[in-house]
Amino acid sequence: MISTEVPERQSAPIRVHVAIPSGVLLEIILRALQQQPDMVVTHFVEDPHVIELLVDDQTDVLILGAPYVYPPPPICSDLWHAFPMLKILVMTPNGDAAVIYRLHVHQHRLRTVASSTLVRTIRQVQQLDLTDDKRISIPIMER
Repeated sequence: MISTEVPERQSAPIRVHVAIPSGVLLEIILRALQQQPDMVVTHFVEDPHVIELLVDDQTDVLILGAPYVYPPPPICSDLWHAFPMLKILVMTPNGDAAVIYRLHVHQHRLRTVASSTLVRTIRQVQQLDLTDDKRISIPIMER
């Protein structure tokens, strides 16, 4: 399980891959992540069809833009076949809905996404213990 207090500095940076079409949401996410010393945006793409070519073993969290958040978009299954430890934060284009998925079976629905709490959530997602079968509670993001 993870604690509610997540240190801002960790020994290894959190590698975040962003796959969201251009727009306000992409700008907000990139701006929020660039201000974090413990996070590195390894790639960002606007075309979701090339995600599989860019995600690698070093990616900790993938932020994926999709028209819906449930069920997980089909690309998630493909990614988990190659990268079973990958954590995926699926967000709608306007950021009004988001779900965190890991290993397809585990999910955490988020009410809304605000830039002020996006960073904290990415840190918490990165620290999820994937060997624990129990559901992990992540605080709902608020505006």
